[in-house]
Amino acid sequence: MATPSNNNNPTATLASRFKILEETLPPDMVVDLSTNGADLLTRAVGEYLHKLHVHKPSKDKLKELIEAFPAALSHTNDQGQ
Repeated sequence: MATPSNNNNPTATLASRFKILEETLPPDMVVDLSTNGADLLTRAVGEYLHKLHVHKPSKDKLKELIEAFPAALSHTNDQGQ
């Protein structure tokens, strides 16, 4: 069985944890988790994009986020923006 990564890379940690779930959960639960997890991540990135003035990512990091989660550009925050 895979074990979670101990490094500080959140993507690698998330991927390793998802791998454990893939190996453990029934296939229908994994599909549901994939769909819902992607939606949650897209919303989280969308909220992050609404707060760029706070987070101030580099242009390269911002480009990576948008390429990974293009639907986040359509995210509406709690103020309807």
